[in-house]
Amino acid sequence: MPGIRRTNSRGAPLDEEAEVLRAYIRDNVDPFMESFIRIPDKRGVIVPFRYQYGQRLIAKRQAEAERAGRPFRVYILKSRQVGLTTWMVNRNFTKCLANNYRRCVTVAHLEDRAKEILGKIKITYNKLPANLQFELAQDSKYEFGFADFGSKMFVVSGATLKSMELARGDTVQDVHASELTRWGDPEKGLIELQHVCHKLEGSNIGIETTGKNYGSYPHNLWNASKKGQTMYDAIFLNWKDDPETDLGSERCRKWMLFNYGEEYFEIAGIRPHDPRLQVWTDYERDKRMQEVWEYEPQLIERGKLYNLTPGNIWWSYQCLRDTCNGNWDLFLEDYPCSEDEAWQTRGHLYFSPYVLNALSHQIENVPHVIFEIKMEHLESGFKSFAQLNENPKIDTDDDEIPHLIVWAPPMDGRHYVIAGDSSAGNVGSDPSSIFVIDMITGEMMCEFHGVIKPHQTGILMDSLGRIYNIAMSAPEVNNQCGMSTLQQIQRLFYPKVYQERKLDNIKERLSNKAGWYTGPVTRPMALALLSRVLEAAAANPGMAGAIRSKGFLNECRTFIDNPNTGKPEAMGSCHDDRVITLAIAWMVAQIETKGWKDDILGMLRPTELTENNSGLILAKNMTVDEALAQVKQQLRVGEYSYGQQGQFWGNQG
Repeated sequence: MPGIRRTNSRGAPLDEEAEVLRAYIRDNVDPFMESFIRIPDKRGVIVPFRYQYGQRLIAKRQAEAERAGRPFRVYILKSRQVGLTTWMVNRNFTKCLANNYRRCVTVAHLEDRAKEILGKIKITYNKLPANLQFELAQDSKYEFGFADFGSKMFVVSGATLKSMELARGDTVQDVHASELTRWGDPEKGLIELQHVCHKLEGSNIGIETTGKNYGSYPHNLWNASKKGQTMYDAIFLNWKDDPETDLGSERCRKWMLFNYGEEYFEIAGIRPHDPRLQVWTDYERDKRMQEVWEYEPQLIERGKLYNLTPGNIWWSYQCLRDTCNGNWDLFLEDYPCSEDEAWQTRGHLYFSPYVLNALSHQIENVPHVIFEIKMEHLESGFKSFAQLNENPKIDTDDDEIPHLIVWAPPMDGRHYVIAGDSSAGNVGSDPSSIFVIDMITGEMMCEFHGVIKPHQTGILMDSLGRIYNIAMSAPEVNNQCGMSTLQQIQRLFYPKVYQERKLDNIKERLSNKAGWYTGPVTRPMALALLSRVLEAAAANPGMAGAIRSKGFLNECRTFIDNPNTGKPEAMGSCHDDRVITLAIAWMVAQIETKGWKDDILGMLRPTELTENNSGLILAKNMTVDEALAQVKQQLRVGEYSYGQQGQFWGNQG
């Protein structure tokens, strides 16, 4: 009889009507869910299940995989409250209802959350028609199963691996991993689940999570999935694409009427005056935007940055005010507008997350050329970019691969700074980093990154320094690697090496020490200046060229004020070589032009727009391809260089 909990797992044959019903459900999972599944809504009212925007999108992908006869593997990055957990849990419940010996596992991030999900499954079961309330197996803390055909759902916590061992040793067909970033050990936990989930047609593994902690295992898995290096399809569900977040628009009203229907409105208590059914007049829209501006101007600026509609901005305002209690960092974590914003390190981040997101958006289409740095260049150097091989396929996110990114060539009469941070160059060691910036405008010209030996760093700094008008060379000399780099630069008779200038209470004085020493006094000063540079570049279009490196911004996302050491540094096993190198470059530029006591940011000139400056490219209405072609022409590479142009600018020495 319905509702009976058996004390054994021996099943009884189902009658013919029940088997016909189950066969129908197997072939019509989605229609069945919208017709018969009942769930509690946010107010606790039992309502018919209706697909929301994100749920419908993922369900379509899953149906395509099933029709193609392949297993479904998906990794979903999302914002809060998009209903994916509700959909995945109820879909797995439906599959257990319709199939014999089906095994489904849901892993929540907390024990209490697992209990809550299991409780909702039981509510769903109790709201089914009586002829579908098949007899249940014995109750368990972590299981929900049917006695007559042996299907089971496990709902466990990912906080520890102990509770997940309940599913270990059994074969499962459906895995639902909820909030992977909040598991105790996400890597080991996910591997355990992948081992027990079979890889045949009809199996499913769905990971859904909000982002957290750039550089963590979930983030690295996401990046690998985007590149096609895992079995998962990576899908970012952006909340702004959901019609229900575009309040006051005709789009939102039409979606609500189409997707939910009159029956749902009546049961859920949605009235004609519900905000999602209204269309604003111009006056109502302007009045609301004024209210948003008075509460938090950053919401309006964020709207411009990500092309949000007024309805999106108003929805964001309500989330910030009512759900996040005005906590801006928490709001960005729960409702990101981009992947970079989603994968933000939480807690003690040194640089402003909002500034990093704005800069990341600015540099998305900046034209650049990627050069492959081979061993011959590392040992013998080069006199022009025409001697290098362009290779746009290099994975610049791989810290091990030596590569050079060039955004702009040198200009006659300009002065530049080249700063470098060396590493030992052994397998697994930190990469070496080099930046070249304009001494007056701060424009970022080129960047080198990769694992190389200290003397090779010196050879590259010599080559790039000579190409950029004999730039002021400032290698960091904190350790033996830096001293080896400096020694190599001096061995090559490089003519312009930074000499340390000390600041005491009376005056600046020039010392006899070459290179840059990052110590307890200079390090916080350099990082403070760099933080101000980032803020100025995000707010001032005239300084947009000061930050162009995606790799640098990625390192900024894991650069924290470590509460244990009281020192700004890279989080865990992450790197900060780019951060320190660019901070050195800006400090040297300030000292060489303004001295210790003057403020370089207060006296910067906007980047000059000339034919030899990439700032012109950003100012013109060019396609990305046209802009890239102009950069290549300026660099004398590609179709413009080999065998015709000779040495670059004639100032290589």
